[in-house]
Amino acid sequence: MIKLEKNSRIPVTLTSERVAGELDRLERTVVEGGYITYRDFKSELYGAEDVRTTLETDQHGKCAYCESRLDVSSPTHVEHFRPKTYSQQGKEKIIHRPGYYWLAYDWNNLLAACTVCNQQYKKNYFPLTDDSQRANWHRKDLSSENPLLINPYTEEPGTHLIFRREIAVGLTPKGRTSVEYYGLNRKALLKERQEKYEFYKTLQAVLQTLEASQQQDTETYRKVLDLLEKMTSHEACYSGMLCYQGNELF
Repeated sequence: MIKLEKNSRIPVTLTSERVAGELDRLERTVVEGGYITYRDFKSELYGAEDVRTTLETDQHGKCAYCESRLDVSSPTHVEHFRPKTYSQQGKEKIIHRPGYYWLAYDWNNLLAACTVCNQQYKKNYFPLTDDSQRANWHRKDLSSENPLLINPYTEEPGTHLIFRREIAVGLTPKGRTSVEYYGLNRKALLKERQEKYEFYKTLQAVLQTLEASQQQDTETYRKVLDLLEKMTSHEACYSGMLCYQGNELF
């Protein structure tokens, strides 16, 4: 996970009259005591092409949580940081209804996530330090909430977690909860990160050998240095693992 910057230009779909109408309908439903389900939300709006492609660009084509490449084996999911239909403090905890329905089409509540992070781990979980402060309708102030999940668009992930080799380690309650509910240490992900970590260390060793033999002016040296820089760039998968290493990587 790396710090992300969201495009300040809100996708046109999210500012449309149709979205405004949907929000009005949702608010009326709640005020009148109605029951909101996932069928009350229009995925063709919050998941519209202009929304999805802008998020993918902002995130360098990677999942906001695990940094795996998006749209390789499955479509990109437009994920709601605060769940729209209902929310839960944790596994086997009480279900809170309604969810954050008024944020269903809010640009600041949307991220692009891979299928595994979104459907198998994050789901509708949204733990808070104090569950009693959970907002349950559009007139409540979100400022009283203190989420226990990292939002990479609004905070620096390295404040809350580091990596020891390929393993994500939470430094704070928010970091530890994020590792669990984003599935950051799932088996397949650990394997991918381990391979990248070991390749990076091998390149470092080659670079040091070249430096020891004073071959900094060679083409090989420049290529190795370029590869190392690319592996820690925001565009590279799992660059957060290398940027937030808790051991002596560099």
